[in-house]
Amino acid sequence: MKSIDTPVLFITFARPDYARKSFEAIKQAKPKNLYFYNNKGREDNENELKLNREVKDLINKVDWPCNLRTFFREDHVDIYTSLFSAIDWVFKSEEKAIILEEDCVATPYFFNYCEELLQKYASDSRVWMISGNNFTEEGFKDDADYIFSRFSHIYGWASWRDRWEKIDRTMEDHDLVIDLGIYEKYFLTKNQAKYVKNRFVNFKKGNLPANPAWDFLFWYSAIKNNAFTIFPKKHLVGNIGVIGHHNKSGEPMIWNRVPLNIEKNPFTLKHPSFIFPDDNYDRFHFNNYISMLSRVSFLDRVIRKVRKLILGEKK
Repeated sequence: MKSIDTPVLFITFARPDYARKSFEAIKQAKPKNLYFYNNKGREDNENELKLNREVKDLINKVDWPCNLRTFFREDHVDIYTSLFSAIDWVFKSEEKAIILEEDCVATPYFFNYCEELLQKYASDSRVWMISGNNFTEEGFKDDADYIFSRFSHIYGWASWRDRWEKIDRTMEDHDLVIDLGIYEKYFLTKNQAKYVKNRFVNFKKGNLPANPAWDFLFWYSAIKNNAFTIFPKKHLVGNIGVIGHHNKSGEPMIWNRVPLNIEKNPFTLKHPSFIFPDDNYDRFHFNNYISMLSRVSFLDRVIRKVRKLILGEKK
């Protein structure tokens, strides 16, 4: 496989079993510029510090011609600070980048796919993110190799500095966004708009476990800017770190599955005719994935509250 020119940011912490698999996929792509970020383990957790050191040792496995940059934190920070600072770091130096966390295992095809689309849409602000995920492949009916969507998924993704710099980190104008009916104008149906609006209302109030996650704020900023995410025809990055969620048949969710090594030789992409969200796909994706995810999330919150009450009673 030819080395890719696009910089790759590898975000790690203390899960070496996952990180090794993710790193091996990066190694196949042989990026000419690799940004290796690591958040330090907690000082009061010796096992975590040990695992953290194992992850950092992966830099010794960089055996291809590569401009390697490292950002190894000397002190532990919370996950939200960690992720924000890692992405800020790469975009401080680079105009575009491919981003993978340590539990995201990509196919070789993913890197070529991102590289071509980063170049093609660099100056088109309607395109906000290039995602490696397609959690509802059966809803993809287009002849092209990717579509545009109003939704956003971040288990392996790519973007540009000028989009990242537009991220709204405070949501101070969220009331105005609601008053102007931005959600209703952006999304395909009233149900979609209501669902997403309620998610962001709760997010801003701090009622979601993801607060203040960068991915929520990046998606919110895309909505405000009437911009879209690219989804591939086939799921290209498996998140091996998300466990416990199953579909109706009892099988693990597609995000857990490491995709097959899809690789075209020579690499080519068939592009859509228009830069506009695929309404049919977005309708299918919302009904068959987003709504289901909402039910799983609700159940998780109920379980957490019950556990909290039980623990509280024990105290």
